Amino acid sequence: MRTRVPRRVGLALGAWAILTAASTAAHRLAWNPSLTNAVGERAEWLIKGADNIFHAASAPIWYSVWRVLGLHSSLATVVAVNLVTWGAVVLIIAALLTLRARLHARPPADPAPRPESAPDLQPADPFRRRFLVDATFLSGSLAVCGMGTSASVFTPWSLVVRRYSVPIRGLPASLDGLRLVQITDTHLGPRIPGAFITEAVDLALSLKPDLFVLTGDYVHDGTRYIDRAASLFAPLTQESGNCLGVVGVLGNHDHYADARAVTAAMRSRAVRMIDNDRLFIDGATRRLTTSHTGGPALCIAGVDDLNTGEVRPDLALGGVHDDMPRIMLAHTPDTAEIPAITGGEGALGPSHRVDLMLSGHTHGGQVRVPLLGTPVTLSRYGQRYAHGLVEGPACPVIISAGVGMSVFPVRFGVPPEIVEITLTRA
Repeated sequence: MRTRVPRRVGLALGAWAILTAASTAAHRLAWNPSLTNAVGERAEWLIKGADNIFHAASAPIWYSVWRVLGLHSSLATVVAVNLVTWGAVVLIIAALLTLRARLHARPPADPAPRPESAPDLQPADPFRRRFLVDATFLSGSLAVCGMGTSASVFTPWSLVVRRYSVPIRGLPASLDGLRLVQITDTHLGPRIPGAFITEAVDLALSLKPDLFVLTGDYVHDGTRYIDRAASLFAPLTQESGNCLGVVGVLGNHDHYADARAVTAAMRSRAVRMIDNDRLFIDGATRRLTTSHTGGPALCIAGVDDLNTGEVRPDLALGGVHDDMPRIMLAHTPDTAEIPAITGGEGALGPSHRVDLMLSGHTHGGQVRVPLLGTPVTLSRYGQRYAHGLVEGPACPVIISAGVGMSVFPVRFGVPPEIVEITLTRA
């Protein structure tokens, strides 16, 4: 005799199978650049957006798989993670529906006889009871869905411009009001479609700054994205008018991919990479030069990534006259704490003057909770270098929230941004 599967159980199993299949397919498509590059901008955005939503739901499972078990994104791992994730989701929904059904049920009648002196109490209104139960469940569901939708569907693509004005000691009068536009952490790859980086570049171009500065993590991971990532910045180097050019440094994800290949690709698009190097803006001609021959000037220096490269302020700033103001590009904001900048214990030589450091890396924490701040940052100093204009031990540091996303594909309270900095005379 055949056992009939209850309708609700059948629906739950069907939902589990469909969600597992859909999330697995989205993951495999999003992480295959040959496919996403071939389908066009809209389809790429749709595929990567869908995978981000699915991945946000399975983030706790993925974290355990990567950090604890050390497994990577093989097909078997992807299927297993999605099976566990959506199985848990289906069970939670089933448990909530069961609880709702029990709360809907009318309480059993009291079998004990009522004393004649007892007040005549009216029975509870079942419709009011059901309304209160349903309203509670509905409001909770809407709150969870609303936060999830905002964090994975809307906020990650709501690009903004954040502006700062920073006084610089010794800035030449001819450079007073010099404007820099910083783009960082674009992370072209499975999370971020190329069209969104193009949107960020177009927004940066519309600001018409004097200099564009790029502070790393142009690709998410792997060499397959490098050439396309570099090509997305080409419009910046083609800007005419008063723009001095584009300078940049590497981030940790560029090292994960191939630091030399990223540098070569960026330089082939006329981006001047200055890891452990420097350039000068001549105060008389307002031109970007490789050497300083005298007169008022501003030094634009850069160092490699603190976590994956070799940070050499001595190469970036050695020989620069002490009276010359200098801006430093450093992907990781923790660079502001190294002894070569602060002059603290452990310094191998004299500390180097830095008037302003521009960084990214933390993505602003990607999640900011009201009253609690940023629960997770990628800085050794907690929330100190999470986001914004921060006073470091030796110089102010601007930390951009960046354009893209990395490990977790969500943003809540921290929209993506490009940064405009106006330099003024102190």
